[in-house]
Order: sequence, then structure tokens, then C-alpha cells
Amino acid sequence: MQEKKTEIIILNNLDTALTNLQGSSFTTSTSIELPLDINVNCDDNGFDIFINEKNDINHILASRSKLKNRMHIWYQPYEIPFKVTNFYYLTDDSKIRINSDFYDEIVREAPESFRNKIVYDANGINIEGNINEGSINGVKYLGKEMLFAGIFSDNYQCFYNNFKKKLDETILIYQSKASVLSRSGCSYNLILSKLNMLEEF
Repeated sequence: MQEKKTEIIILNNLDTALTNLQGSSFTTSTSIELPLDINVNCDDNGFDIFINEKNDINHILASRSKLKNRMHIWYQPYEIPFKVTNFYYLTDDSKIRINSDFYDEIVREAPESFRNKIVYDANGINIEGNINEGSINGVKYLGKEMLFAGIFSDNYQCFYNNFKKKLDETILIYQSKASVLSRSGCSYNLILSKLNMLEEF
């Protein structure tokens, strides 16, 4: 019963942290003590957190699959330039090893509580491109928000697949808005062509 109570407290603390971070207009981070290990799973249906049982999460998480002792959470909205979704990066005190030509720039862009977790290793996660566009172990990213998702995800391909669904939904909404506004006599062809380019990405 005590372990179940602890699990509920952890989930409540996590939900409060995610909600509070989302309410901030700035890029923010926080930490939570973990008396129990947390497993984060990603599949085609989205993300869930497993402590003693499965708990569905209605957020897009870039996370290590197993978190111990302390969870560090970093929040960033993803905008290109319109708002698509929110990204939450979860990690513990373990080091994440990356191989990149612009390693110093990556570390500078991370919040202070995350900087010491990213270390250079020639055999680490392979990042090619620049801070705004490239690939992570062969999977594309667009924007530094996705770059960090690739760094902090144990399964970036799964993260990418779930993000792509959200991006497709958002593009469809803006295409519909542009089509409706076009009926008023204004031309939205440029916007529609840019949205089509995002769909191809």
C-alpha cells in the first residue's frame, strides 16, 4: 500500500511539474526526487510511464527509458513558426554521450541543469548538420527543439513518428484556415506552399 501511495505521489508531482512548466512563457526546467524507478515507453499509440503499472501520458516526451533517483525535466514549445506542440525532455543524473562537430554549441543551448549531462564521445549518438537542421543517427530533425529530443530520447525514431502525427494534424488545421480565408479574395498560396514543404519534411 505504501509503494502504491508513493507511485501516486510521483505521478501527481510529475503532472504538476509538466503543467507548471507549460504555463511559463520561457524555456524552463525543474527536478523531481524519485523514490521509485520510472520507465518511460514510446510506441505508435504515444507515450506512457510505468512505475508499478502503466500510466498513459498525454504529452510528447523525449526521455531515457529508465530513470533513477532524480528526474530532470526541461520544457520547450515547438514552433515553426506557428505552435505545433510542447516537448518535455526527461533525464536523470546519467551522462548522455554524443558525437557532433558542433558539440560546444549544443551544450551552450541547453539549460544549466542539463549541460553537465551531455558529454562528447566519438562512439556516442551521431549528430550531423547544424543546430537547426540535420540528422540524429540517420533520422531527420528540424529545429534545436527536435535536436535535443534526439539527444534525450532512447528511441528517437518513435519520438519522431509521434511528433510527425502531431505536425500533420497541425498542418491540416492551418491548411484549412488558409483555404477558408482564400475565399475572401486574399491569396494564401505562399503559405499553402510552405505548409506543403513541411508535410514533405
